[in-house]
Amino acid sequence: MRTISLVAPYATHEVKLYQSIFELPADEHAAFQRYLLQEAHIGSTLADVQQHFAKLDQLLSEGRLEEAGDERALLHYNLQFILEGFSPSSLAFGCLVYALDGERIQDRTEEGLRALLTNLSLSGLTAGHVQELLDEVKKNCGVN
Repeated sequence: MRTISLVAPYATHEVKLYQSIFELPADEHAAFQRYLLQEAHIGSTLADVQQHFAKLDQLLSEGRLEEAGDERALLHYNLQFILEGFSPSSLAFGCLVYALDGERIQDRTEEGLRALLTNLSLSGLTAGHVQELLDEVKKNCGVN
């Protein structure tokens, strides 16, 4: 476990995190992996949308219609993630949170993780923190 401090305007919050995906309970390990796969294959940014369009155009020009249909679905999900403000990598990070201010996180549903991330964001968590900590966990486990 690792503890980080988040500094909000009027308070400091302590976040206790799993340092390795191998410390996660089995069901959280599966959710963590699923969110990382979604981020890697679908994405959640406008740059990812552009990559999907480029690949879709390429597949269509090559007459690979079945693969183009799959790519179109990924594009759809990517756009949906953007519209919903959904970041699979942030939800993966949420799976790593063990406790906030000494209180163990109990609600591990997607809605619960979103609420946790909103709370952490208000407490000073940034996208940079999320990416840095995810990169560290993936490096510790040999995941790239």
